[in-house]
Amino acid sequence: MRTDAVFLLKAKLAVRGETQVSLRGGSMRPLLTDGDSARVVSVSSCEVGRIYVFADRNGGGLIAHRAVKVEDGEVHLKGDHTGSFEVVASSDLVGEVVSFRASNADCWHSVAVNSLEAKATALLSRMMGDSFSGDEQRFRRGIYRRLLGAALDATNELKRKYLLSH
Repeated sequence: MRTDAVFLLKAKLAVRGETQVSLRGGSMRPLLTDGDSARVVSVSSCEVGRIYVFADRNGGGLIAHRAVKVEDGEVHLKGDHTGSFEVVASSDLVGEVVSFRASNADCWHSVAVNSLEAKATALLSRMMGDSFSGDEQRFRRGIYRRLLGAALDATNELKRKYLLSH
């Protein structure tokens, strides 16, 4: 399964330059949720805050997670809604998510790239991956969710104002 999924995605990217994939799971909530679609392009560079697609080492297909650290040819990736990290070689990244469409929507939304939102999300996500005991972990997770929610609300408000002014 893993080899086939990686091969097919790489082949589509080589021929078309981009492709659309259907997402499953909730590790990137609230930005990306189960049933959403994502546009994936070839990886041009590795940067903190961007969302990359890579092979699941446990044979489960492909995973899309956010880069929280890039260092010495390795990329530390983490789902926005998970507590664990994956570390992969930058050469093992299969693609980059550049936009998404919610399962109940008709329009595509750009994924924040090189923005304060993306970098703040990566930093907060990385903070949540540290090992803490139960109460402290729940406290930090609550803060993380509130900050992420506020960042997304602010971004949506800016987008709304921009669309109204143009």
